[in-house]
Amino acid sequence: MNPVEPESEFTQWRLRSRPCAAADAIGAAAGISLYAVAGIDSVVSWPSNQILLSEPDLSGIAAVLLGPAWVWLIFSVGMLPSRTQSWRLSQLPARPRACFAAAAVVCAAVVAGGFLLGAAKGTVRILPGPRYQVSTIDLNQAAWTTVPLSQFRL
Repeated sequence: MNPVEPESEFTQWRLRSRPCAAADAIGAAAGISLYAVAGIDSVVSWPSNQILLSEPDLSGIAAVLLGPAWVWLIFSVGMLPSRTQSWRLSQLPARPRACFAAAAVVCAAVVAGGFLLGAAKGTVRILPGPRYQVSTIDLNQAAWTTVPLSQFRL
């Protein structure tokens, strides 16, 4: 059973073209890589409280990697036939289904973990002496507050 019925030569070419399949794979790999790099950066930089890749760095990388991939995806949707059969997750083979479920579990764990940890966003600084100060919305309406070294590390 073929879930996609080609309507024109152009559509048939799109569905059988190796360069198109390669472009799809490159776009998917770029998206997955960007999420992986951001996740690894967050986990690795958490204990040291130093960001390895800042938001402007990640935005630039995302624009270079995902910009062309999104343009290709938008044009590819127009290339495919309008008549497609509906599909369900249960129709996927076991391995992709397991990967999809694992990705959903990881996403849910990250979101739940963030809420449970209740990590506050803010800024830190070390002054001569040494004095350790933090500034968060949750503590003194974002005023600089001197804290002991143990709290600073936390």
